[in-house]
Amino acid sequence: MTVIWNGAYDSFDGIKEKITEYPNVYDGNHNIHDEAYTMRKSGRWKLLEDNLEPSTENKVLEFGGDVGYCFLAHDKDFDLNYNIVETTNCAKEGSFLVPEKINWYDYIPELNNVDILYSRESLQYVEDWKFTISELINNCSPSKIIWEHTPMGDMKTFYTIQHYCDNKLPWCFINFEEFNTHLQKNGYKLTHKHHEPYNYVNRFQNIPTEYRIDGVLDLVYERE
Repeated sequence: MTVIWNGAYDSFDGIKEKITEYPNVYDGNHNIHDEAYTMRKSGRWKLLEDNLEPSTENKVLEFGGDVGYCFLAHDKDFDLNYNIVETTNCAKEGSFLVPEKINWYDYIPELNNVDILYSRESLQYVEDWKFTISELINNCSPSKIIWEHTPMGDMKTFYTIQHYCDNKLPWCFINFEEFNTHLQKNGYKLTHKHHEPYNYVNRFQNIPTEYRIDGVLDLVYERE
């Protein structure tokens, strides 16, 4: 699978190429439970796992949870009150595959006192990410917010096209200081930051040099 980014724009409005909806990861050709456990063993979701309470209920809102892989990987080991915000199509598919144990939404619901707001590789598909973050915080009042494997760096925030699985998807690379300031204004302090190297080199051929980054960030924020 080849992923390539093309162009640098000030907003999604500047993108002239035809874009398509983000494809679901589940293709129906494998056991979704087995796949979830395999992904967990590889270290995926470790940052969330490290912040889950082992002996009490965890109220989690996952922003961009696909069809429920993260929940399925942890359901047997943790007491989870689990909620997922996804696209309409993905939420419908997820509610069919995992109908009973996950609350599915295609909008940001009002869920007071969420323990953890969690998102992995999803915020970059949102143009107005500041508004979305504020809405998530105002509607859910999370104690902790975990952003995992999120493409951020020192460059200016910019928008581009991601070529993925024969789809063209709008994508946002976010300036970390701009992001961190927004979280602070919303009443959250950074308690964990980890830079994970990621090889964008061969995939950034059509991105100006000044916009290129060399990794992704894992971040944990706690309510002040």
